[in-house]
Amino acid sequence: MDNRSRNYKLLPWRPTFLFIKGHVLISKYIAVFCTLLIYFFTVCSLIYIMAGCSLRINQKADSQNEKIKQEFEVEQQQQNMDKALQEENEKAKKEDKNKVKDNVILEGTDVGGLSKEEVLKIIKKKAAKVEREPVNARYVPETWDVIPGKMGVKVNIEKTLKNVMDAEEGKKVKLVTEEIKPKVTSDSFKDRVVTVSSFSTPLVDKTPNRIHNIELAISKIRNKIIYPGEEFSFNESVGNRTAAEGYKNAIIIRKTKDGPKKEEGIGGGVCQLSTTIYKAAEAGGFTITERHDHSDEITYAEQGEDAAVSFGYLDFKFVNNKSFPIMLKFYMDENQLTVTIVGNKMIQR
Repeated sequence: MDNRSRNYKLLPWRPTFLFIKGHVLISKYIAVFCTLLIYFFTVCSLIYIMAGCSLRINQKADSQNEKIKQEFEVEQQQQNMDKALQEENEKAKKEDKNKVKDNVILEGTDVGGLSKEEVLKIIKKKAAKVEREPVNARYVPETWDVIPGKMGVKVNIEKTLKNVMDAEEGKKVKLVTEEIKPKVTSDSFKDRVVTVSSFSTPLVDKTPNRIHNIELAISKIRNKIIYPGEEFSFNESVGNRTAAEGYKNAIIIRKTKDGPKKEEGIGGGVCQLSTTIYKAAEAGGFTITERHDHSDEITYAEQGEDAAVSFGYLDFKFVNNKSFPIMLKFYMDENQLTVTIVGNKMIQR
């Protein structure tokens, strides 16, 4: 059978075949559609489930965050409370530190429990009572005396305040003082007003009249200035020792034909002054131009180491052989008589 006959015989079955083939194709499409629909719903379900999980996770996270936030706020509040408490404690400590401990005594005043400002006022009041300015040394032209200066006193307020604030309970605190040196001191004159020499003799005979006569003679030559090349005469400087001049009776040594005799006479005791001047002049290397021994022993000097004087008869003299003027200074207490010869290099003649 040829092909045409075969095709012809099969021709009546062709529509049926095509129908079946189309039905199968539609079924496949439907199946694919259903599969896709199932996938779609599956994906949607998964998305829903995941969204739900995510929401629950977010809700849980939000809950945890809220809890953490609350815990943080509580902790922050606690920290703020702790900080406030610490500040209060520090403030209290600072206030305590700025107050003096109990029973602290400052120069007799109880300052316990007082504030720094209150203590400062007390210190300043006390300082005003003890502070003083320094006093310069000064030179007195009439007497050549050098009056020593005086140290000033200054209260160190800051150190005193610190000592008070740091003092333990019951402690005694003193003002912290500092000395202030004067601008002019005695050292400023030490090379210009100098002690050339000095000598002392003992006062063995202390009868009132004798002491009176010595003091009266001293008053005639106190602060006596002797310039360079000038001669000092005891009799000329002191003058005649008479009752009219105020001298009194005291023991003197009088020469008689029977030898020296001790008896009372006007001006007794003056020879101790002339002897002391002589010994001071000798010690200073001055030129002695006249001197006489006593005719009898004396109590205040070795024989031959004295200078007897009698107005109009016996004198004591010496010359200032220095290049500067000198002055005679006297000091007498109950035990001795002292003569000091002072030189002044500030005076030029």
